[in-house]
Amino acid sequence: MCNGTCDGLLFSLACWINWLRLKLVSTSEILRIRPVPDALHLTIHPSQFPDVERAALIDGLTNRCVDPRLLYQSPLQSARWLKVFERWAPFVNREDCRAIYRRSSERAAADLAGEVAVIALGCGDGSKDMQLLEELNRSGANLRFVPLDVSAALVTRASLAARKFVSSERIHPIVADLARANDLSNWLDDRLPPVGGRIFTFYGMIPNFEPLGILPVLANLLRPGDRMLFSVNLAPGNDLDESVNRILPQYDNPETRAWLMTLLEENGVAANSGELKFSVEPGPELDELRRIVARFHFVGDTTLKIGGTAFRYPANTDLRMFFSYRYSVQQIERLLVRFRMQPLKSWITNNGEEGVFLCSAET
Repeated sequence: MCNGTCDGLLFSLACWINWLRLKLVSTSEILRIRPVPDALHLTIHPSQFPDVERAALIDGLTNRCVDPRLLYQSPLQSARWLKVFERWAPFVNREDCRAIYRRSSERAAADLAGEVAVIALGCGDGSKDMQLLEELNRSGANLRFVPLDVSAALVTRASLAARKFVSSERIHPIVADLARANDLSNWLDDRLPPVGGRIFTFYGMIPNFEPLGILPVLANLLRPGDRMLFSVNLAPGNDLDESVNRILPQYDNPETRAWLMTLLEENGVAANSGELKFSVEPGPELDELRRIVARFHFVGDTTLKIGGTAFRYPANTDLRMFFSYRYSVQQIERLLVRFRMQPLKSWITNNGEEGVFLCSAET
């Protein structure tokens, strides 16, 4: 009796296992033959893993200097940054500014043919890069596109916009911190063909980095023969201090204030805990440079808690939230040459406040 019962149980178990095996195979087949249409596959570099972001936030709050990349992390931050861009960016609001990106794209595209990779470092929403992709597509280049940014939301927007000119399987989006992704060159080599042209774009990024920190990173990414389109915010005229102070309202405005406050609001700091103050200061590394700085000034004793860590800010202390350098044409050209990036041609807006430089990597 026991043997019969055991045999029956074993037979039932065997049947159940066979049914489960068939079910799993069936599910696997369904997944295999029904891929998600138009899916976008992002690479998240370790430099943007949550524990790394958290460490950067804690370090910034401890040292009272917010890492610029932390201003673009959340969907709300990205949305508010886009409002700043749409309201204040000369590229959006001035035809002569759009024209310098168009003309520089035409010039860069004229030297590239066949297999071409466009690597957009700090792509934002991709609007500036689309002009270059359009020119290369019109010339018949076989394009690949690598949009890189610290914001997954912005990388997604840039990738989707690029599908107008580049086939989906040749778009390689990556969410990474450019300043800390030390293996980025190897990552690019693994995904891009060893032959063909490469052109990097670095649009509107240099103002928010210490120049002596980020320019060596760019120089190490470029290999002989690579080109780069590099845009920079300029301070026209002979009096750098006067020029930067005149430009200050482009930063001290409601849209920029709302964007910068997002980081504090999302971490429990009430807006009435203090106020944002903007100023013009010399650069800490190169004192001949000038930068616009935004600091949150605490009006009373404030304690901010992140997880198990408390950050205490006595009344009348500051937390640096943002900085943006302004350069003269001569200053930026000297820096590019110093780091083996030879300027070939430049395009400057009518008011002298923005420029695009086409550079070549020196051998």
